[in-house]
Amino acid sequence: MEKDKQTVLVVDDEQPILNSVRRLLKTAGFEVLCASDPVNAIDILKSNDVNVLITDYMMPGLDGIDLLVLVRENWPDLASIMMTASPDVRVAAEAVNRNLIDFFVTKPWDSKNLVELVRRAAAKNQPAATGSGQLFGKYRLRRLLAQGGMAELWLATIKGAEGFEKKVVVKKVLEHLSRDPNFVEMFIDEARMMSKLNHGNIVSVIDFGQEEGSYFMVMEHVDGPDLRQLLYGPDGNENSGNEAALPVATACFIARQVALGLDYAHRKTDDSGKPLGLVHRDIAPQNILVSREGVVKIADFGIAKAEGIKRRTTPGMVRGTLYYMSHEQITARPVDHRTDIYALSAVLYEMLAGRPPFLGATHQETVAQIVNGSYPPLRKLRREVPRQVVAVVEKGLRRNPRFRHQSAAEFEHELGVAMLKSRLSATQADVSSLVEKRMPREDEEQW
Repeated sequence: MEKDKQTVLVVDDEQPILNSVRRLLKTAGFEVLCASDPVNAIDILKSNDVNVLITDYMMPGLDGIDLLVLVRENWPDLASIMMTASPDVRVAAEAVNRNLIDFFVTKPWDSKNLVELVRRAAAKNQPAATGSGQLFGKYRLRRLLAQGGMAELWLATIKGAEGFEKKVVVKKVLEHLSRDPNFVEMFIDEARMMSKLNHGNIVSVIDFGQEEGSYFMVMEHVDGPDLRQLLYGPDGNENSGNEAALPVATACFIARQVALGLDYAHRKTDDSGKPLGLVHRDIAPQNILVSREGVVKIADFGIAKAEGIKRRTTPGMVRGTLYYMSHEQITARPVDHRTDIYALSAVLYEMLAGRPPFLGATHQETVAQIVNGSYPPLRKLRREVPRQVVAVVEKGLRRNPRFRHQSAAEFEHELGVAMLKSRLSATQADVSSLVEKRMPREDEEQW
């Protein structure tokens, strides 16, 4: 193979598709390898230097999701693209949320878009942040915060009269997905759902629309890190142990604030008074934002479940971040609001222990631990955690939802009582001090 060419591995059980993609990418200057099934793909990956993996979702035997899980475990830096039929678009979106893929493309694909996605995927470790300082409708894009397989997240500003300027966050859908009606429907569902939520512990949606061919959503800017960064540092790299753990009282305060936001969302009704049946389904440290003022907010309802919203997912699709998935999630059973309570209990455990409760050496080991409900006793990892607090965490982590707290309000109340009995006290000011200590403010970036 020529050294200056990027190598792409295409996996699909339909030979005409393999031939079509091979011709397209070879013409675009890529070296192309093909596999007709995931097992063959693993063998190719073991014996070749591959830059980009493109895989179909639905294949016999080991499917595309199973392949992507194995790839993330063994080749974590390999850029991955999922090909999916349009009715499966939510499956692909959820695979992005689970960090299994970097991009996805729907069938039938646009040749130009597919080549551009492959080029972007091949350069994923050196992304070019274009557009800084440019106007996007009435918003000026200032800095690219994150770039994923579905959207770009920009820090932006909006100006008003008398020199007024406000920071916001613009979630800008990738252009090729803005032309996909199924993805657009999903994005509109998310925006519509989030716009109904107005609570101090939930990130609010300010605006929604379409500009320059891309759909976008505008959210409030939270000046501070997410909880994962607060635990493990700016890069969010795990470093197990008490050096990552938070002060016990502060961890409990943060968990109670998240519970208040969840209770509001779980009880939310539509205009006629009918319960929305909203379940976040991905309560995890990266989706909990902590401001420098000590305010705690839940973010990213992108894979939330709500009654009355059409879903195009395949039955049995597992949704969420693995370490915080409940027993019913991991076994692809129906979920309700108690799944969020379980995930919040897992997050509280992590804040107290400096590691998640379920942490296997591989994906399969972690799944087995969740299914069996086996995790290290909290007080063995950190003796200073009061027994009353441990009891609340353990109740929230029970495998059977019937034996957990039956509402987020109940979780919040019992944790408050446990703090009182343990003589623990924390305030918003304590959270603010912790953020400043662990994440000192750097010089403002010059625009």
